[in-house]
Amino acid sequence: MASRSAVLARSVGLLAVSAAVFIVGCGAPAVVPEDRFYRLSLDAPAARASDAVLPGTLGVARFRADGLTKSRAIVYSDAAQPLVARQYHYHHWIEVPPRLLQEEMVSYLRGAGVARQVVAAGAGPAPDYLVEGTIRRFEHVRTEGGSAVAVDIELQLRQRSTGAVTLVKEYARSVPADGHGMYEAARAFSRAVSGVYGEFLRDLR
Repeated sequence: MASRSAVLARSVGLLAVSAAVFIVGCGAPAVVPEDRFYRLSLDAPAARASDAVLPGTLGVARFRADGLTKSRAIVYSDAAQPLVARQYHYHHWIEVPPRLLQEEMVSYLRGAGVARQVVAAGAGPAPDYLVEGTIRRFEHVRTEGGSAVAVDIELQLRQRSTGAVTLVKEYARSVPADGHGMYEAARAFSRAVSGVYGEFLRDLR
């Protein structure tokens, strides 16, 4: 009788330990991935000309974009399904692309010295010239062997006094990333945008 009681006690004890381990395991918080935010780092523009290309103030408007690209979440697609666009959950731009690309263009064209003054349009007096941009594509493209980025932006230059559009062109770049990670993708985005802005600068000059 004593032996049966001892066995029963051990069994109850084991069940209690197992239940406690199960409860502790269920109560452990799940590890949530950390949000990451990415900047652009553009190449320096070509050497400044001795005289400004535009005799006045050049404003850069906030870029237009579709619904997905207006968000800070980085957009991606798979090469096998190019018509499907998605958003990463934990990888974001430090600013929404329409504003991010506007700010980068202001800095880029200011550094190139294309006008007496280069400003973000919308604050202060109306500029003499206005650059308007439309983002057609700004996404990370995942392929079976790696990844690349696709950047497609339409840019136009308009003279405020007459309303005449003196330059309109679509600029597209596809740049392979150096690896599979998002940091490498951000560097590829930087190179792609540098290429777009460099070509636009040459067209302005």
